[in-house]
Amino acid sequence: MLEASVIVPVYNDPDGIRTTLDSLVNQTATDYEVVVVDNGSTDETPTVVEEYADDERVRLVTERAIRSSYAARNSGIEAADGAYLCFLDADTWVNSTYIERVTAAMRDDGHDYAGCRVEVVSADGPVGAFVAATAFPVERFLATEAFVPTCCLTVHRRVVEAVGGFDDLLVSGGDDEFGKRVAGAGFDQAYLADVVVFHPARATVGALVAKYSRIGRGREQLTRRHPDRFDARPLWDPRNYLPGPPRAPARGASKPQGFSALGTWLALTWLTKLAVARGRLLERARL
Repeated sequence: MLEASVIVPVYNDPDGIRTTLDSLVNQTATDYEVVVVDNGSTDETPTVVEEYADDERVRLVTERAIRSSYAARNSGIEAADGAYLCFLDADTWVNSTYIERVTAAMRDDGHDYAGCRVEVVSADGPVGAFVAATAFPVERFLATEAFVPTCCLTVHRRVVEAVGGFDDLLVSGGDDEFGKRVAGAGFDQAYLADVVVFHPARATVGALVAKYSRIGRGREQLTRRHPDRFDARPLWDPRNYLPGPPRAPARGASKPQGFSALGTWLALTWLTKLAVARGRLLERARL
């Protein structure tokens, strides 16, 4: 058995998967593989992955039955040979010591489930700055919600064997549901502050709305599919639509300075809140 398998789901993102693979084929570790799971791309994404075919560590798997990043990750788990399963997103990238450091931390400290620090690389403009400061507060998620986003998650294979894989019918929130299952089963959960995953920031209002609408859809699905672990404020509650306090920055992120910056921060916070409500309404209508 290999020490580590890095599982990367991808759909119609040739540039993103190239960025990720370029960082993964240049690792100081040697006992690992990269399992790319194409989720039915209709563009040149599979062709880009095949460019790395000369590297025997890189394998391409296809998941076409279910269009879901969680279904793709489950297919990656089934295909993987590693003891440690490291999950990254297509478009993220890592330092050359990533696999060596994450597996050493898992092995030496006996962790079952761990999240890395995510450094969001900001684009210019207020949206990019907002996302860079507020996205992926992994340590907070782990401490308060018992989960790690799948863009920076590593688990020991025994965890998946005990609790099962991801709920592959969710469009969002599958990492949250999986993490709560892991915590409920009594497995160790840890935050690896010294291991970094780099993630590009969404730089446009449209991209921000799309992300939070998907989160809203996932939230509605979670309350229906897993009511024992998830609950949501009723859709008719006005607090879903009224402005609230500004979104808290992640640990170490800079807070907005000045009246204009604070006003933009408040506006974007409200926009993400409305986008979540929109996603919930759309999912309710679909169901």
